[in-house]
Amino acid sequence: MSSFTYDWPYIGLGAALVLAALLATDVLRGDRSVSRWRDLVWLARAGRWPIPPTSSRSTASTHQAATTDSVAPSARPWAFLAGPAAALLGRRWPSIALGYFSIPFVNFFAHVGPGVAKHAYNPGQVTAIVLLLPLSLWAFYVALDRYRLGWRAVIATCGGNRAACDSHGIAGRFS
Repeated sequence: MSSFTYDWPYIGLGAALVLAALLATDVLRGDRSVSRWRDLVWLARAGRWPIPPTSSRSTASTHQAATTDSVAPSARPWAFLAGPAAALLGRRWPSIALGYFSIPFVNFFAHVGPGVAKHAYNPGQVTAIVLLLPLSLWAFYVALDRYRLGWRAVIATCGGNRAACDSHGIAGRFS
């Protein structure tokens, strides 16, 4: 095996540390007149942070049983591309920044649903419960309260990924 296979998680950890340092400054904020936690642009950038750079399958590949329960990592490229794009466009159109949160929201169900259905732990389940769901719910609250985007925008964000769930086979993992 190449050394890159073993070094990749540490490269991702380094990138996560740089992103964490940037999130602590005002560089990534869209509106400095409000708290970071009430700024959808900052939340979209912070929402990218809990999605780990390594695949659930690659970390679980040594355990045959865990491989079958792991979540399809196909949403990961969208998180890398959609997060920064949503944050950049979210300065002008907050609904685009809100739209990014369909990825972590659906990712929550992709990790927790199979674990509940099979009464077993799978990689990413704790991250989904502790980080992805609270961050998504908070972004929905900010969209409703501060940006007044309305329930239709939040419901579209929550349900807008139905086709993505079906195409990635997430719905089939519950049976």
